[in-house]
Amino acid sequence: MATSPLVAAVERLKRWMREHGAPLLVDNLAEGASPEQLQYAEASFGFPLPAALRELWAHHFGQREELNGFIEFRDLFDLDYALSGRDQVESALESMKEEETSFAEAGLSDEERAVAHWVPFAGRDSEYLVVHAVSGRVFVCEKDWPPLRHKAPSLTAWFEDFAARVEADDYTVEEGFGDYFLAQRNRAAEAARLEEERKRAEQERYRRETPLLEQLRDAMRDDKDHRAREVMEDVSKTPALGEAVALLFTSTDVRFIATALQYILRSVTLDAAQWRIVEAGGRALGNEA
Repeated sequence: MATSPLVAAVERLKRWMREHGAPLLVDNLAEGASPEQLQYAEASFGFPLPAALRELWAHHFGQREELNGFIEFRDLFDLDYALSGRDQVESALESMKEEETSFAEAGLSDEERAVAHWVPFAGRDSEYLVVHAVSGRVFVCEKDWPPLRHKAPSLTAWFEDFAARVEADDYTVEEGFGDYFLAQRNRAAEAARLEEERKRAEQERYRRETPLLEQLRDAMRDDKDHRAREVMEDVSKTPALGEAVALLFTSTDVRFIATALQYILRSVTLDAAQWRIVEAGGRALGNEA
């Protein structure tokens, strides 16, 4: 028998997990449900299960133990957990009646609103993934508003999309929710962090390789008084201090000069005119110099 697209997507996820240090998430999956178990599940819900959910449960009927969930931070549900999650979905639908526009915002069809045939198939605490037994569409049920929101046109499409994102390295294995779980990566935050690291490395290279007098000229050109203060601290430990002081006093900004000399005033020799400039700069800074 040919493997269904849904089962193929589940197997892709299992393969990635085994290859990327998360075998426990696979080993924790339960065996598939028997035909008799699936019949009992339908009798328990009181309506036929979607074909895709029958495929999923026939392949893996939930997990062996809680935590170490197969779907991000969520556990894959068996019948008992699926039944226990119905109240949350019904409560979400009831709360949405207080604001009629929420149904359209959630993406619910008239049929999904009228026929409450919902089956939670994964979840953690009060956050669930649910499938509508008639339309077959997948929704997320959680605390945000609206509490029920459309996620995928089918269970198969949802698993295929999840598998594709996992294979594209949109997830990483992180500690928590048991031993570990799949956490969705924040690409924007990662890019920002890498850029910050690049800038820091470039700054360190510049300070290491650029002569101090040149760094002082750059700080004066860019009007970076605090950077000038750092450079003057460094240059105060070198024979170039006198030359750096002379360069600094070519500035006409008394505040800039006072700030740059703030930490090394006891280490420099200034003439009377230069001291008056520093005093003026200190007054402009509130005597911080």
